[in-house]
Amino acid sequence: MLVEILTKIGRLENAMDDFESRIADIEESNNHRSYYEIRESIPPKKDAFKDALETLLEKARNEDKKSLIITAGELHRIVGGYPGSNHRMPTCVGVMHSFLEKGTGGKILCSPNKGKGASLEIEYYL
Repeated sequence: MLVEILTKIGRLENAMDDFESRIADIEESNNHRSYYEIRESIPPKKDAFKDALETLLEKARNEDKKSLIITAGELHRIVGGYPGSNHRMPTCVGVMHSFLEKGTGGKILCSPNKGKGASLEIEYYL
């Protein structure tokens, strides 16, 4: 058993060394911008918004809340990339609407004039 644990630790150490080496390569090929600066400059994908919203809903359920109220701006800040030039607010808003339609219900509390802005506020019933 001890040998298995030590083997796993060795594999994890090798994986971490490989990861750190890849980060160094990425930083070097991007004019030495840090990995985290590079990561922040990559626009989030639809799945990132889905995962974040599902996590927030699950957390609220675990806290025995009756509903969750969130704005598109808050969700996008959690995921990252907002505010910024590469934001994906329309995607964020689309995900929020899809959860409203497929979930246990809820209501739109505030809708921006153009329909796909950060001030969209939805209350999701749990």
